[in-house]
Order: sequence, then structure tokens, then C-alpha cells
Amino acid sequence: VAGIRAAQDATQPSTADSSYPLSYQKSYAKAYQLWKNNLTTGANSFVNGEANGNGSYNGQGTNAGKQADKTALNAGYSSALKGFQDAVNGSGKKEPTNSTLGSAYDTGYNAYQDALAGINAAKKSNSTDKINVGNPTPDKAFVDGYNAYIQAKVDVPNGKNVNDSSADAMYQTLYPVLNQQLATSYQSGRDAYLNGYDVNATTNSSDPLFV
Repeated sequence: VAGIRAAQDATQPSTADSSYPLSYQKSYAKAYQLWKNNLTTGANSFVNGEANGNGSYNGQGTNAGKQADKTALNAGYSSALKGFQDAVNGSGKKEPTNSTLGSAYDTGYNAYQDALAGINAAKKSNSTDKINVGNPTPDKAFVDGYNAYIQAKVDVPNGKNVNDSSADAMYQTLYPVLNQQLATSYQSGRDAYLNGYDVNATTNSSDPLFV
């Protein structure tokens, strides 16, 4: 338990003081590392498009240890989600007050760059087909960015703004933002057309729904 508490406090060491019995030192180090590993696993679950699996995680050791494992998984997942949301919303990095969660937060925050690459690829595509993870698409964030943009591009002209409840958390974060952006662009295009806009004129909008 002491190792778990230490892992949640950046001021605490990763190993117990050598004055403690060896068995205690080993238990401390194992609990400390397991907490850190589960934080990483939780963050990776988020960027891999998996559901937060802490509820079904059995863990190891005592009941207290199992609960701690679940808490760490949830903390890693939630921190990555928060990082991704901050990046999508353009609000800048807001590192967790508890610095031990910083790595998980950064995992989510940095995943937005891959999602943005997917969005930009979708902007250049004339297809409305979705893509899947695999060669040449690098990861789930890229795929979610691409697919969320494609879906929004299909939905906006039809007046739809319906998020996919079966999709992963990254997609569900991206879709409403992209839908709103494209809806604004679409309306701007309609207004310009009604006001005598020259369709051959240069526009500063890169969105395909701007007509």
C-alpha cells in the first residue's frame, strides 16, 4: 500500500528506505511499479481506441491491490482523455495538478497531432469511405480524425449532427467539433452564394463544403 501511495506522489521515492526489511522493500517497489504500469496501460487504452476497461480488470494480490489497479487504469485513461480534449479544443496544455499523471495526459494530448493528420488527409479525399487501422494508416487517432471528418462532411449538408455512440472516445471528442466547423463553413458558402458570390473566386476556406 505504501508503494501505491508513493506512486501517486511525485515527491516520494520509487524504492523504500533500505532500513526496512527486504520483503517490505520488494513489496513497495512492486506496488509502485504496478501503479505506474497501469497508468500507462490506461492511457494507451485511450489512444488505441479501447473502452476504459478498469471495471472488468481483476488485478493481482489483495482486494485493496486490485482496487488500486483499477484506480490507476482509470486515472491513466481519464488523464489521456483530458489531454486529448484540451488539444482538440485548442485550449493549450493544462497539465494535471498531480504531476504523476503528466505522462498519461501527454499521451492523449500528443495523440491529437495524429488525429489532425487524419483530418487533413480526409480534407484532400473525394471519397466518403471510412478507413481502418493498418497499412498505410498509422494508428487509431489518425483513423478517428479521418473518419470523424468524413462523417461530418456527409452529415452537415443533411442537417445532421449525430455522434456515434458506439465509437471510441477520441472519435466522439472529434466529431461534434468537426461537425460544427463544417456547418459554419457550409453556411458561409450558402450565404456567399445567395449574396452573389463568384464560385470561381479565390476563397480562404479550405473546407470542401464551402461552395
